[in-house]
Amino acid sequence: RSKPVVSALGVYNSRLYVASETGNTIYRFNQDKRSFSFSNRQEWLKEPLSIKNISSLSINGKIFMIADNQLQRFNAGRKDTLTLEEASPALEAPTELVTSIDQSLIFMMEPKNKRIVIYSSEGKYKSQYTSEAFTDLHGVAISEDNKKMFVLNDKTIYDIDLK
Repeated sequence: RSKPVVSALGVYNSRLYVASETGNTIYRFNQDKRSFSFSNRQEWLKEPLSIKNISSLSINGKIFMIADNQLQRFNAGRKDTLTLEEASPALEAPTELVTSIDQSLIFMMEPKNKRIVIYSSEGKYKSQYTSEAFTDLHGVAISEDNKKMFVLNDKTIYDIDLK
């Protein structure tokens, strides 16, 4: 077997998930508890899929992935239908996503519109955080316990209270 070219990855429940555009699949690797390494590559998807331009992947029991500027959801190895409620302005080019551990929220970073848009894991629009200072967005992280969102813009980290 050839080695997969990694487009995005995430860890959930002691397993590593790797999205590979070249393999058109998502691989799952089990963690070896003794060596803390990941091995035993398995194709996690149960159906062929054409995935291109993957920019982000996050897991909260289901796998969420941004590919071709679209949010996609996968459950039990199959693509799952997910329709996002309209945000204003409309979501155009999300580049990164983070899912909450409690499985209820999806945070999507969209540099083009200088914002982080929040949806429920079922696609219901919740809120968005925008700022004219978000001129060079690079990352977003969530601290659910502290109800905080950390946004990396250029070389500055913004600490934002979640409401």
